[in-house]
Amino acid sequence: ALVQSSEGHSVSTLCEVVTRHIEAVNSMRTTNEYSWKLCESAILALSIEKDVIIEASEAGRLQFDIVGFLDRIILAILNDS
Repeated sequence: ALVQSSEGHSVSTLCEVVTRHIEAVNSMRTTNEYSWKLCESAILALSIEKDVIIEASEAGRLQFDIVGFLDRIILAILNDS
């Protein structure tokens, strides 16, 4: 699927893109009623490649703060609802 060809590079890039999407959502949240769509696409991308992300994270090959993502982003979205 998404990360089969060059797993390490693709996973890092995916996490960077997710982080950028979330940063964009944070700046758009009050002015754009559809900003949640960026969050939804980021969460979907992470869920599709979750096994590879977890494996890379546990092996120390990935610099992505998944706990921080869940805490700062997901809980913030739920609290705004």
